[in-house]
Amino acid sequence: MKKFFFLSLLAVMILSACTSEEKKVQKKITEMEKTLFNEEAGILSQQQAEDMIAAYMDYAEAYPADTISAEYLFRASDVSMNTGNYALSLNLLSRIQTDFPSYGKVSQCLFLQGFIWENYIGNAEKAREIYERFLEQYPEDDFADDVTLSLKNLGKTPEELIKMFEQENGQGDE
Repeated sequence: MKKFFFLSLLAVMILSACTSEEKKVQKKITEMEKTLFNEEAGILSQQQAEDMIAAYMDYAEAYPADTISAEYLFRASDVSMNTGNYALSLNLLSRIQTDFPSYGKVSQCLFLQGFIWENYIGNAEKAREIYERFLEQYPEDDFADDVTLSLKNLGKTPEELIKMFEQENGQGDE
């Protein structure tokens, strides 16, 4: 009985230590986010963004079973995309889909992959492939209308889009 009590106590101590370490890391990430996303701070350095991305990724690597890991990877993808590191953003979005298929934003991950290919990398064919896969997998998703519109306008120049918009609204050349 003493052995059982000792082993139980040891297990609780180990779990508590792990949990408290996770909380410490989460608190550190929250503090970094406050600095990174503080509008009053102005433009932040590339190094601050890279540190934030690394913190998110390190957490997900250290605690892959924690439900917040998927969210941290999603945030890392967002920061990566907004700092021009599109390859990393695409990789993180793909990783979320693979490692966290039940994550609530997994459909957004696929949408964002198409968005990056279309708007940042400029590969309309790859974007089309991803958007079509999105509609196959998530036809009822909130983003389905956006994807349908993106497919309709894929590859069109801004001038073509303006002309099309004017024609649809009866404002064409009279």
